[in-house]
Amino acid sequence: MELKANPNRITHFMNELGWHAEKVKWGGADYARVVWVHPDYQVTNGRVIGPDGYDQPIDKGEDGVEII
Repeated sequence: MELKANPNRITHFMNELGWHAEKVKWGGADYARVVWVHPDYQVTNGRVIGPDGYDQPIDKGEDGVEII
């Protein structure tokens, strides 16, 4: 999904929804990217962990925005 909005506006909007930003590295990158995470989920070692045993890797090829 591609969001065409001011990054500051997105930050305020996501914070209002209760989501939090986490800086993470994945796919062998030497730089971190920001991933917005729902309050029920967390990102650990390149994986998204959530309720009911949810455990999925972050997509290595994804440079866009994924909402989980």
